[in-house]
Formats: sequence, structure tokens, C-alpha cells
Amino acid sequence: MAHTVILVGTGGGGGDTAELACGMADYPAFTINAKVGADIVLARPAGIKSGFFGDRIQARGVSAAYADEIGAKLAGHSAAVVIAALGGGAGTGTLITVSDCARKQSMKIIAVVLLPFVAEGGGRRKRALEELNDLTAFADRIIVMDMQQVVPLGQDMKASEVLQAADLLAAEAAVTVARLYETAPFFSTFSQEAYSFSYGAGADLVTAVRTAMARPLYELDPSAGKMVVCPEAVLVPGQAEAVSTAVANLTGIIPEVISGRGTGSGVMVFMPISFRRSE
Repeated sequence: MAHTVILVGTGGGGGDTAELACGMADYPAFTINAKVGADIVLARPAGIKSGFFGDRIQARGVSAAYADEIGAKLAGHSAAVVIAALGGGAGTGTLITVSDCARKQSMKIIAVVLLPFVAEGGGRRKRALEELNDLTAFADRIIVMDMQQVVPLGQDMKASEVLQAADLLAAEAAVTVARLYETAPFFSTFSQEAYSFSYGAGADLVTAVRTAMARPLYELDPSAGKMVVCPEAVLVPGQAEAVSTAVANLTGIIPEVISGRGTGSGVMVFMPISFRRSE
């Protein structure tokens, strides 16, 4: 299948997640970072041995010099799902450059962005929240995951295992968004500008949806709009109606329920958010 969506990983965290996403599905993809191994390796500023140390302005300036190369890789697609970990500089600054290049080709931008763990430092987290508030100018839709919210879900896991789980969740979200862009009326389905998501599993689909709703990966705004429910498996008669009733009873808003293509027992739920807040 010739895909109309391309995945782009910017910075270290975004690049790692994009590579995981490519292992889940056959979407075209490329990564951009200052470290060797990325598809587009950014030249580091003079005297800097690694990264941009939280300076997104510098990262944007450096990555802009690669606009022709970025544009060539984007060419032939109608949308880019851009994955970035915020607060580190390279992810956000390069995401903005990708957005600039994509819009010159009339492409849509869907940003899947990750907020850092608290353990990564208050400075990075503060920068990430500030960057998040600015991203609506550079993306048509934003999907937000606060990695700190994964910590309570893995209380018996090592730190490395929690990180791996967070990366897998983000990769699954990116692949799901890419699939929905190609198979559903995306912007009427995702009618709000920003969403978070969660994953749930259970003995039945309604239980799985309730599980996902109980552990969102960002602070929710229940009044923001309808949820989008994406089961892994193909829906059977009556399931969509049962899910719609259950969600409407909890939120007062009937969700969008979109059939999956596989046979899994899980479900990904995208939930509208209002992210203009501070810590």
C-alpha cells in the first residue's frame, strides 16, 4: 500500500519512538537529530559535543539549514505525523522546521508530543510545558502524552521498563493516528485541536474503554469535546452502541467509535484536552 502519511521523529526521544512505530507498521519515516544514526544528522553548534541543551531556537535555526533535504523526504505525502519529546531543544525546534517545510507543500501536520518525566529535572519539564502552549501555531492537531502519568501504571517496574512502556504507548498512538488519517474523515473525527490518549484492555470492549478512560496520559478537559475510541479488533454488531452508551453516561457526550483491523483485545482512546496550564 502506498501511504499518504509519513512519520517523522525529531530529536532523540522522537527519533526513538518513530523507529518503534516503524516496527509496528510499514509507514515511511525518517528521523532528525544531532546524533550520528539519524537519517538527517544536524551539525552541532561550535563547541557543543551533544544536543542543544534545551535551546529550541538554536535547534530551529540549525535544522532550517536542512530544509531542502527535509522537504525532499516529505514530498509525495499529504500529511506528516511528527513525534517529538519536548523540553530538550532538538525535538521542538526541529518539529517547527518540519512544519515549515510541510506547509510549503500544503501538507497537514499532526504532532505527537511527549512531556518529560519529573526525574528529568524541573527545568526541562517547565520548558516542555512552555513549548506545548506554542505548538498550535505549527500543527493542525496535537496529541499529548505526559510520560510522568505512566509511572503510576508501572509501580512494580524498573525505571528502564517504565520508559520502554511510555515509548511503546507513544509509538502506538502515532501509528493509530496515521491509520486514521488515511481511513477516516480525520479532522471531523478529531474536531478539537488537542488530545491525549490512553490504552486499555479487558474482558470486553466496554471494560477496556473504561479502563483507558480511568488513566489518561494528560490532564483532561471533559467539556472539550467528544472522545475517539479505536479498538484493535474489528467491531462486531452491538459493540459500538454499547461503547457509545457507556461513554455518554460518563461524559455526557457520544464518542466516535472506529473499528479496528486486527484481533487484539485492547483499545486506544483519544480524549480532548485543554493544555494551557502551568506547573
